[in-house]
Amino acid sequence: MNNKLQKIVLVFILGFMQIVGVSYANKESYVVSGLEVKLSMPQGEYFAADALMLNFTLTNITSEPVTFLKWETPLENDFTGDMFAVHLEGQKIRYIGKLVKRAAPQENDFITLAAGESISGVIDLADGYAIENEGNYTLAFNKHLQIVDNLATKNSSKLNLKLAPANSSAVGFMLNEGRYMKQRAKQANFSSCDASQQSVLNNAHAAAIVIAEESLNSLNNTATSEQATAERYTTWFGSHTSSRYSTVTSHFTKIHDALANQQVTLHCDCTDSFFAYVFIGDEYNIHLCNAFWNAALKGTDSQAGTLIHETSHFTVVAATDDHVYGQNEAKILAINNPNNAIDNADSHEYFAENTPALLMEDGDGSSDDNSDGSTSNNSDDGTSSASGGGSFDQYLLYFLMLLGISKISRKYWLK
Repeated sequence: MNNKLQKIVLVFILGFMQIVGVSYANKESYVVSGLEVKLSMPQGEYFAADALMLNFTLTNITSEPVTFLKWETPLENDFTGDMFAVHLEGQKIRYIGKLVKRAAPQENDFITLAAGESISGVIDLADGYAIENEGNYTLAFNKHLQIVDNLATKNSSKLNLKLAPANSSAVGFMLNEGRYMKQRAKQANFSSCDASQQSVLNNAHAAAIVIAEESLNSLNNTATSEQATAERYTTWFGSHTSSRYSTVTSHFTKIHDALANQQVTLHCDCTDSFFAYVFIGDEYNIHLCNAFWNAALKGTDSQAGTLIHETSHFTVVAATDDHVYGQNEAKILAINNPNNAIDNADSHEYFAENTPALLMEDGDGSSDDNSDGSTSNNSDDGTSSASGGGSFDQYLLYFLMLLGISKISRKYWLK
């Protein structure tokens, strides 16, 4: 191979290597004061019931330890301040999380990263921001980190903290359907419950709120043209009419509001064999019985579903009755008497539990594990790409390769 050809091959290889490095670099990284900030989301597209989990990672890329205050970062595993700039197609999304008044920082408020060490936190964006409307969202970390000069300083009475900007590049995701803004659920009160029972009930109450919200979102987000053939609806509530569909939607609106926003009191005073009972005029007081404690948290005839069932009975909620019990009888009721089905408490429970999972519409993502995960147009870093994006990416790669080759040519070829 002559020298000229060798140079051509070398230039091409170096240009390709440079471009591959550019193409696959993490675009959510920003280096400041020795710390690299990385943001990512596990998906590029989300539906109403999906958790909007964000991964946040800080890496010390220096050769020395770096100590910083973890306040108002996802490393606290909660929102303690407005730490992200979140936008929906250019419009700023308001912060709805905590704003706290703090005492002086303590030892455990600081984190020290050794050279090359990383630390990560995960946080649900819906806990901090009013993410309600469908569309394309972007977000970036938008706080200043408070850096300590050395390990000894953080233990002294006079801290020497310096602010360091830690903005990150934007991460994007698409919300494919509207969702209800996440509400701060009231904690349930307990009566005659020991510590172990209270722990079980806290989990059941939280799970009931989740499936009530998912049910409501599923009903609200199903297109009118698809409601009549929605398998999940027709299985439990029978043939569709706009009036009956509206009634069920209203029921779940009130069920969710009762569980999430009203003061629920859970009583551990029943030793009967059934799951639970209520007095329909004694709002939000639910008495748990023996079968409840043996039930699974989620799934058919679950603890969460029992709370949906009992809540639907209250006069101020849906005033449902117990026309039939059990999945088989509820399915038969839906076929034979839809008017009674929309008035049946177990029918509401089974719709909410959705086990086995049934769809309201193709690809609605409204139930756990009912998606085949086929999001082939999503990039690995959690951002969404439009259909046909592969061709665009190829053209972009070719352009960048040529640019890289051109730059290296000037350095090597023109010698």
